[in-house]
Amino acid sequence: MPFALNHINLWLIEDDDGWTLIDTGLNFEKSKSYWQEVIKNQLKNKPIKQIICTHLHPDHMGLSGWLCEQFDAQLWMSKGEYEGYQSISSEIINSSPNPAVYDFYLSGGASLKQAKLYDKYINIYSTFVYPFPSKYKRLVNNEIITLGGHAWQVVVGSGHSPEHICLWCKALNIIISGDQILPTISSNISVYPKAPHANPLNNWLISCKNYINVLNSQTLVLPAHGKPFTGVIARLNDLVNEVEDNLKDLAKTCETPKRVIDGFGVLFHKEINQKTFMLAYGESSAHFNYLMHLGVINSHVDTHNVTWYSSIK
Repeated sequence: MPFALNHINLWLIEDDDGWTLIDTGLNFEKSKSYWQEVIKNQLKNKPIKQIICTHLHPDHMGLSGWLCEQFDAQLWMSKGEYEGYQSISSEIINSSPNPAVYDFYLSGGASLKQAKLYDKYINIYSTFVYPFPSKYKRLVNNEIITLGGHAWQVVVGSGHSPEHICLWCKALNIIISGDQILPTISSNISVYPKAPHANPLNNWLISCKNYINVLNSQTLVLPAHGKPFTGVIARLNDLVNEVEDNLKDLAKTCETPKRVIDGFGVLFHKEINQKTFMLAYGESSAHFNYLMHLGVINSHVDTHNVTWYSSIK
């Protein structure tokens, strides 16, 4: 992929009469050429029958429409992810400078130049997503589907995206985890302008604890980024502990009032630049919102419409 995160892992499961594909990659020429090689050399003249998209981000569903066209394949997704993409698509079609969107970032201490980075961020969808299928088959939490002669349970997580699908095969002790569980990096958990008071971090922590109850230390995790790994229980506990430590540190810094952009220094151990600003802002906002919902901090708006967060003593 043409980003700092330069790859995505995609998965094919073989049946007698065809293949199931999990995630698709971005819509750009290099991805298409890779797929054409795979189609020619690896699929044994069998079609891709269904495409399961774990979630709505372009690297996971960008070529869904193209591959569905190539094979007359079905698209399988959760309702939250499919409708989430439709909402983003509508926003792009009706694109015009939206003061309410910019205000979301300005209220956290961003400059107008930084707020306008949202336009470039959202237009990634128009650049890297092939025209999307107009219909889909809905997957729901705990549903059992049969792929490659094995039963796979749909386990829905939330936080990184609305209803992120993972596929868990108890018999094989394998989970295809998308971005919900990653081996070396943490999933971005963001708040966005359309739902500025949302609490996705709470959803993500609940999801992590659910996966801890479902999986075991020998489970083989097939992630969307990075190498397959075992030891998922320890990994999930580390991710939860890291978030909880960050929340404690952020709450402590709010002993003197802080804005969303002031959270960067606590949460990230690298410089935030134009390429990373949107993700950093969304994640910082998610941490402040979590502490607000927990009742650990409160907020006030100053005369410049900037929100400041303070510890409740």
